[in-house]
Amino acid sequence: MVFTKEKSYKTKLEIQEIIDSLNLITEKYYTNSSEKFKFEGKIKNDGFVLLPTFDYNSNSQLRPEVIGKLKKVDEITEVDLKFQLPDTLKILLVFALTLNLGILFLMILFPELTTFPLWDKWWSYLIFIIITFFLFNSVFTLKVNKTETILKQLLDI
Repeated sequence: MVFTKEKSYKTKLEIQEIIDSLNLITEKYYTNSSEKFKFEGKIKNDGFVLLPTFDYNSNSQLRPEVIGKLKKVDEITEVDLKFQLPDTLKILLVFALTLNLGILFLMILFPELTTFPLWDKWWSYLIFIIITFFLFNSVFTLKVNKTETILKQLLDI
């Protein structure tokens, strides 16, 4: 599915060691962000939910929400990670897509409404929507990979 990625890792670390390491880089919800924290979220004994800390830096936008589940199997701890777009960004993306498709249908159904040069070339607008969507998806994939790298270092994988 688009804007979702699932990974599973195995580590020799104990569950409590993983939780302690996550607590070092994660702050509780709704606190003032500090430079030492990479995420905010909730960490429990069987899993965690990590959200990116919010700032106005363009490099921190479109960072994924991480849902993790921890399971102890014999001597190994399994860490199942699900990376997804935060719910607020999903709503914004659906709204923008709906708005753009509405404009596209207006361009097709009523070409005489305006003298805008691209109004009768509705297909160019459709190409723009598709390129923008794939651009957002590629940026999101890049952010998932960066977040995954942070978590892999944390888990000693």
